[in-house]
Amino acid sequence: MASPAPQKFVIESSFARLSGAAVWVFAIFAVACLTLPFLPDEGRSSNQNVLYALAVFGFCFFSALAWFGRGFPKQLRRSAVAVDNDGLWLDHLSKDTALLRWEEIRSIRERPYLQRLDLLDATGRPRLRLEYQLGGFEIVRALVMEKARPAAEAQRFPVSFRKRSGRRGKPKTLIADIPFPAPGNVAAKRCASLF
Repeated sequence: MASPAPQKFVIESSFARLSGAAVWVFAIFAVACLTLPFLPDEGRSSNQNVLYALAVFGFCFFSALAWFGRGFPKQLRRSAVAVDNDGLWLDHLSKDTALLRWEEIRSIRERPYLQRLDLLDATGRPRLRLEYQLGGFEIVRALVMEKARPAAEAQRFPVSFRKRSGRRGKPKTLIADIPFPAPGNVAAKRCASLF
């Protein structure tokens, strides 16, 4: 049986247009800051150094925003995601080379300030970024939570911690069944520090 056609989720066009316009607005502000010292000086204070400093600072600030933001609209266009029963991948790449299978997703990291979800593999390396601005992001998120859950469930195995205590140096041993969903989990460290 052939798998159904993949669902495609792209960045909302209004957000992409707005981010492209913001780059131009920053560039215009940078040029406007440069023209500040050349405006007519009627009623202006006699301290021109402050005005020059403000012009240089404004130019540097807004031109830096425009420079770093210039690649953002292109990056947004490349953030489109395709999803099917096998997994998900960036839409501008072929499925054969970029497929991230559901079982390869070991954990999900929320990045609220960067406005995205990072899907991590078993080594803890981000494999795919899902932007919050994707049209239908709630659907993508629900699919990831539903289909990747078995892969992200914790595997349990006994862990032993020892700590020397007192003058006699007799070790106390704690044996616990602690879940370790991903490498670098701090649960074992916290548990070891408790006794």
